[in-house]
Amino acid sequence: MATYNKNVIASFGVGYTGLVGTVGYTVLSTAGATYTSRTTAGVTEWLAGTGIYKATLTLDDTWEGIIVWDTGGVTPIYAVETFELPSSTGAVSLPDASGGRATIIDISEVILEMGLSAAITDEERAVCLTSLRRAAGAVRKHLGYDPTYQSHTEYYPLPYSYPYPQSYQWDISGDRAVTRRTSQASSSELQLRHLPVRSVVSVYEDVNGRAGQSTDPFPADTLLTAGTDYWLNLDESVLCTDGILRAAGTWPSEPGSVKVAYAAGYTAAEIHGQSTAVDATPIGEAVLYEACRRVRRMMTSKKITGIGIPAGVVTSERLGDYGYTLDPGSAALLMGSGDLTPETKEKLSPYVNYGYVAE
Repeated sequence: MATYNKNVIASFGVGYTGLVGTVGYTVLSTAGATYTSRTTAGVTEWLAGTGIYKATLTLDDTWEGIIVWDTGGVTPIYAVETFELPSSTGAVSLPDASGGRATIIDISEVILEMGLSAAITDEERAVCLTSLRRAAGAVRKHLGYDPTYQSHTEYYPLPYSYPYPQSYQWDISGDRAVTRRTSQASSSELQLRHLPVRSVVSVYEDVNGRAGQSTDPFPADTLLTAGTDYWLNLDESVLCTDGILRAAGTWPSEPGSVKVAYAAGYTAAEIHGQSTAVDATPIGEAVLYEACRRVRRMMTSKKITGIGIPAGVVTSERLGDYGYTLDPGSAALLMGSGDLTPETKEKLSPYVNYGYVAE
């Protein structure tokens, strides 16, 4: 039997940082039998001060089951990650709920909310997974970013069109003479895409960086100093909720001349209301509601085909060769459209990055 190494990660939030040697995990089979007893060996904090821990597991290539993380102590916090082998029956292909991204909520939450956990079929599970993926995508699109905690490396400013008067001036970048584009649009504030910003790892400014595509872009001498050249406006939770990177002077207007590596987003504990410092539960609630709304729409659509259940208010009927007309507005309210509902958008409004505009 072959084995492979798999990196696993658990996010407990900033309130659980510095617990290396205490945070551990247990590996179980799908039946709940212990595959690997609880251990803290090999567990490290992925990024200091984040409360995100990682470990590398050696698993059989036929293994599927559950990894249960915990923070240890008298009243531990738990995090669960489920791994399933691809279906070999060909009956139902189960899509990835995340679409290749970190998940905002887990598929099990949708199944539980829909009351399907007792005896869910493969087809119903596939519907839940597809609905969750689409709901999470719609929420990410509305927010303008992925709200899950991740590290990012991005280049700024964005390549906007320049309607302002422009000029060029000579500047020095390392041992090279370069031209810097200047305009009235130059600003001391740089709007980062992902919120909230938790920490900035590094910032480089190279007017000839060309988004990392030039020869020797962003050399060591273009590294800026935190607190001197730039800073974040942090709140009481040590978060930068506006996502603005402020400069002592002005940022260059040349697209791709600033390279920023930073960590941003909300942890699973914050999204699920398990953090006393940061509350991001409206994001998780929005994804759950929208996913369930889509599940109901898809399941009812199947019933319409089979037994003729109308999804909306009937506005007119005829008897001969019976037929009816549905009010499209009420049908959208009852079954939902592909977009987010006004209520969901209102719930998400405090988390939208209104300052970031990508062209």
